[in-house]
Formats: sequence, C-alpha cells, structure tokens
Amino acid sequence: MTVKALEHFWEYPISWKRVQLLPEDHQAAIAVLSFAVSEVNALSRLYIFNTHEMLGEEAIDCATSIQRFLILRTWSAKLFEMEEFLQLGGMKKVSRDAELLQLAGSALEDFGELRDPQVYPIVRDIRNEATSHYSFAAAKKNLKHVSPNANCNMYLHQMNGNSFYPMGEEVMFVGRMNRRGATLKEKSERAEQIKNWMNWNLAASNWLNRTHAKFVKNLILEKDEGKGARKRTYWIPPEFVGSKDERSAPIFFRNGLT
Repeated sequence: MTVKALEHFWEYPISWKRVQLLPEDHQAAIAVLSFAVSEVNALSRLYIFNTHEMLGEEAIDCATSIQRFLILRTWSAKLFEMEEFLQLGGMKKVSRDAELLQLAGSALEDFGELRDPQVYPIVRDIRNEATSHYSFAAAKKNLKHVSPNANCNMYLHQMNGNSFYPMGEEVMFVGRMNRRGATLKEKSERAEQIKNWMNWNLAASNWLNRTHAKFVKNLILEKDEGKGARKRTYWIPPEFVGSKDERSAPIFFRNGLT
C-alpha cells in the first residue's frame, strides 16, 4: 500500500457570483493580486528546492547556478511587476476608484522600505536587462566587467534540455553585477550579494502576501459577515511534499534508468 502525505489548508469559499458583485476595478485588482501572489509563492518554493550544494566541479556547478539564478531572477521580476501594477492612479490613471487607490497607495508606501540601495538597484537593473527583457546594449556594457576566468565553454547533451552555455550567465548576470558593484570579483563577494538578493526577495514576497490579504480583507471579507474559513485535509502522494533540506529539484533530466 502506498503511504500518502497529509496537507492541511484553511479554505475560504468565494463563488464567482460573489466576485461579480464587486465593482469591476475591484474584481480586476484582486484577480491580478491573486495571480501574482500564487506565482511568487510557487517560485519561492522552487528556489528553495534548487539550493543545491556546489560540488567543486566547474561544469556541474555552472549548470546548478544557471537553474538556481533563473528562478531567483524570475521571482524578483514578478515582485517588481507588482510594484508597477499598483501604480493604479499614476500617469496612466487606470483606475479612479478611491478605495482601490487608497489600498494601492498604502501598499506602495510599505514597499518603500524595500528600496535598499545595496540590493534594490541591481535587482531592478537585471530585471530590466536580462530577465523580463534581453538587452543588446546592456550586454555590450557588461563585456568590460567579465572576469578573465569566465567559463565560456558550451556543454552539449543529446537532450536539449540538459545543454547549457555559461557565457550568457557570465556576461548578462555576473558581468552586470560586477558593473553595478565594480568590486564583486571574488566568488565570496558574489555569494554575499546573492544571499542579500534572496533575503530581499523573501521580504518582498512577505510584502506581497500582506498586500493581497489586505485587499481581499477590505474588499470582500469584511463585507461577508458570518462567513469564515474551514480546515480541509488532503491526502497526496509523498513525492508532492518535500522539506527545505532535501534539495529535491534535479539539475539534469534522464530518460529512463541509464
């Protein structure tokens, strides 16, 4: 008999019919926030499961870093997108709803605490130049900041998904970090910057979860008197659950057992 794992959730039932009672701007805002917070939470889980130890084998460590940093960059880019989304009453004036603008303004004020000058600029720049967009101009600027020992080898595999090309990471990511800091030449310095980046992502993710909760509370929950969440338990396959110490995301894909 296959042993299954237990997961517990608190479910608050909300019907689509109930959502449609909200003003259109409220519906749209809650939808985007729900979309964003679910993506960010999923990416944070994926990052945790991709924090493998470095083996000291350059090729394998490069593949590990590419996979890990892809998730880190995508995760932070989503958080920046939410900061921009909440400019609801900015130059474009996408909404004139007073309640919505008050909630958005409060969230942006809280986000101001995350604009750490040591981390925020580099996260923003890499989002603009190498995550959400690919910049030819940025690549040319980064070239002057690439280490002489940069790994520019190509690692080819019969399965395309296992192939990787570290030159891109060396120029677009490491080179851009060096261009911003000008002193991040040593691996230990870059490791500290990455640690700071991850901590920023965690803090910004907490901000997004709080923001989502505040919007939903003010726009829906406080208006639904006598309603509450109920605890639900789900039996799921054990491979669906992992601890942060398991590092269960593989770096390479294998077709079959050999």
